[in-house]
Amino acid sequence: MKIIILILTMVLIVGCACPTDLDDDGKVVKPTVYCNVNFIAATPDNRNLSIKTEFRTILEELDYNNTDYSYQETEAKKTTLKIFEDESLLYQNLMSLDEKHYYSCFVYGINSWIKVLVLNDRLDELNKQMSSFRVINLSADSPELLVRISGDTQRNYLLAYEEHSEITEIRPRAYDLKILDADKNTMLDSLNNIELKEGYFYNFVIRGYSTLFHHIRFECLVTENKIN
Repeated sequence: MKIIILILTMVLIVGCACPTDLDDDGKVVKPTVYCNVNFIAATPDNRNLSIKTEFRTILEELDYNNTDYSYQETEAKKTTLKIFEDESLLYQNLMSLDEKHYYSCFVYGINSWIKVLVLNDRLDELNKQMSSFRVINLSADSPELLVRISGDTQRNYLLAYEEHSEITEIRPRAYDLKILDADKNTMLDSLNNIELKEGYFYNFVIRGYSTLFHHIRFECLVTENKIN
């Protein structure tokens, strides 16, 4: 009898060692196939968003002013992505992600009209001796933008709202970034001496409102992730 009790105790301990999720019927749901997703907020009108799938909560809080852009382990294959603000469901859609891949998931839009763009970061294909980046325009009221990155070389990107560049590999060093109204050739924002490091991947995310009277200012957010 003591042996049976001991075995049952060990089973309970082992069973509680790893967190599990329950479905509506109380059955354990434990996804086994994962990818890695970097969730990036570009929603100036929303705060404290939570990211969930049908299996679990991935992020309790995705804040606009977040400074942690590490990849989150997320279910691969087909899963339903849900985005909440407090208790209100703002977004729900099916997405299909490849196992062991790395993605950037941009959450953007105006007020409660939330949209999502998922891009493959292709970290396994990038040259670790170089620095890599993409530029994306998620400023809803911006004109067509000319984004200029200059250092020992110069790269220009013409981007309308929701457009993004391909991933660019560039020599590691400090660069200046300028964002101009493509039609008027007027400066909207700039960043100087951005240190792009060897073996790192960057997103230059243009977000906020370009109109002067709006309190959420137009800006370029820079996220940084080490290439594994």
